This record gives sequence, structure tokens and C-alpha cells, in this order.
Amino acid sequence: MAKSLFLSIGLSAFAFAEEASMERLPDMLAKIKYVAKLTEACPDSYQTEYLNWRMVNQVEAIEAAVNILLLNDGQLQVRLADIARDAAAEVKLHSADYCAHLEKILANPDFMPVFAFPELTQKLLDGTPQEVLTSEMERVAGQPLDLELIRQDMAQVEAVMFNRRQVRIAGKLATVDRPELLFKNGDLCMDAHALVFRGGIARHKARRPVKWTRWRINNGEREWLNGETWEKFVSAKEFPPLQEDFRMENTLSFQEETDGGAFPIINVVRYQFFSDGKFIRNLDSYPSHDDALSSTVSFYYPEEEGRYEIHGYLLTLHFDSGETIYKTLVRDKNAPSPTWLDGNEYVE
Repeated sequence: MAKSLFLSIGLSAFAFAEEASMERLPDMLAKIKYVAKLTEACPDSYQTEYLNWRMVNQVEAIEAAVNILLLNDGQLQVRLADIARDAAAEVKLHSADYCAHLEKILANPDFMPVFAFPELTQKLLDGTPQEVLTSEMERVAGQPLDLELIRQDMAQVEAVMFNRRQVRIAGKLATVDRPELLFKNGDLCMDAHALVFRGGIARHKARRPVKWTRWRINNGEREWLNGETWEKFVSAKEFPPLQEDFRMENTLSFQEETDGGAFPIINVVRYQFFSDGKFIRNLDSYPSHDDALSSTVSFYYPEEEGRYEIHGYLLTLHFDSGETIYKTLVRDKNAPSPTWLDGNEYVE
């Protein structure tokens, strides 16, 4: 990568400028921005791996700390804009193989801030008061979804049906059956998460057009358009929306192995739902094997509780902490398992 990309901001803006480790801050920020821009260029195959890369490398906290520095430093804002422009230019050099290059970058320890810049990461985060850092992270993550827009989009769904797709899991292709959204106007979306996408289905279609196609009824059967060929769905069964007073009473888990870069990461999400409208969530992430490098990135989050609501294909989770999360919900009302949340299959 061009040297100018890594040196495009100076150090005078930072209160810690004299610290030797902080001299590498431009390099680290340039690499973070480069990975983000490369992921934008390959938006569909590596989203899970990219999000896991951000978690392992504490990128959310790093970006929050930099946002705090930006509040009182206009010069730094200009320099970071230069980094973004240079990163975009560097990404274009790989226009023929965006995704192949992204796969290599995510697995490269030189692009993992926690391992490539350990002292810098610690100094940057420890140099920001924890309550300020937490507040900024919550501000960025807390930009609300438009509930009214979600409900308007959901009202346009004609049916939910299943198709067999190839997806990338931990860098490998796997074949899975997933729910797909059939809209009344003939559009079909292969990504159930589109119903709770920020900006609604219109923005999802603009950002991820490869996830959209068309459907039709032919001789009484629904078909979907695969390129220029109409094909049948893997199953003729349709999943209707659930009634608003529907309640769940079971424990559902989703486990996925993702590519954490230098080693595979196992993510486990577990929900326990109760008939009185309460739920408990557990989140765990840990390496698939133990060694000196991977042992530092296990995450066992505190148990979280709250109340849930069901409105058709929408599951709303109100956490006792005050956080609210929306998920697309697909399930057979007479069969508690499996249940699909945002297209991921949860089982008892």
C-alpha cells in the first residue's frame, strides 16, 4: 500500500503525540479505513468476517476514541478525510478481485490493530476516560431505526419462502436453506435482514442489488428469477406472519464459525423466551482452538434480560438496559424449532 496512505495525518493533533507508540497512529487508522473501504467494494461475501474482525480488534472503541479527538481539532478532520480518499484510491487498484484481496487482508496480522499495534491500541483507549468512551460508542451504535418505516416495508411482503443458497462461512462456501422475502410488487429479496435495514428496503436494494431479483406465479406455483431462468423454490411451503399476541416458550441457539483473521472464531448467540413476554440473551465468542495468540480474544458477555414483542415478521427486543433491537422473525407457529432471526437458523 502506498506510503502516503499511512502517513497522511501528522501527530500534532494528539495529546499523546510525544509517546513513541502514538507515532504509528496514522498507519493504524489508514489500515482500518482501508479494510472498511475494501469491504464496501465486496459487500455481500464477507460481512460476517468483517464484523468479527472489528470486534476482535476493538475497532468500535478505537473509532470512538478518534471521534472524541475530532471534536476539537478541525485539522485532524481534514487529515482523516485525506486518509479516506487515499484508502478509496488504493482499493480501486484491486477492482478485478476485490473479494479475493479482502479475504487475504482479513487474515493478515499486519491489518489487525490489536496484534499489529498493541501498545498504541492500549494507549489510545486508556488515554480516553472510560465513561466518555462508552458514551461515544453508545451514541454511534444508538442511531435509531425507523419503526414506522419497518412496518410500512413489512406490509408490502406478500409471502416468505425458502431457497437453497451458497453462503461463505469462515472463508468456506456452504449450502443452506434460508427464508426470502417476496414483495407484492414482484420483487424478491434473498436477505431477510432487509426488513430491519437502516433506511429500509429501498436503501438495502440500492446498497446490495445482488441480493434482489424477481418472483412470479406460473401455473399456480411461485417461481424466482435466477439470472434469465425462472426456477422453483426449494420448498413450496409459505410462512405467514405471526399474530401480535404470539408468544414463544423455548431456548434457541445460533452458532457460527467465522474467520477472525489469524484464526477461526466461534460465535454463539442464545435466546431463552418465556410465555409472559420476557427473554434472556447470552453471547459468547471464542477461538476454535487455543494458542498464545488466540487465547486473548475470548468474549463472554454478561447475561441480558428484557421483554419482547412480535408484530408479524418483526421481533422487537426491549432490553432492561434501555436498548431496543429489531429482528426479522420467521417461524412456523406450530413448530418452535427452527426459528429464523434475520435469516439465521436458531434451533433448540
